Amino acid sequence: MAETVHTAAQKQRILTQNATKQAEDARKAAEIAKADADKAYQNQMNMTIDQYLALRMIEIQKEKIQIIKDKNNVSIIFGDVQPVKEIR
Repeated sequence: MAETVHTAAQKQRILTQNATKQAEDARKAAEIAKADADKAYQNQMNMTIDQYLALRMIEIQKEKIQIIKDKNNVSIIFGDVQPVKEIR
């Protein structure tokens, strides 16, 4: 009986590892496709890498605002702000 349980556990572990690998491969393919699309957009718009990164920063800030816009008691600070630590 113990061998049956051990064998079943091994089979399940293999299935889990295979599913994990498939998910990682899919994520890799999606990230490569996104990078290719980003590069194509940058080239089509004749943007330098600095210009494209500045645009992406603005887009990410917009996404942050969309996430918190309906929440109460939330503050968001944009810009080059250094963290402040309370000293006791």
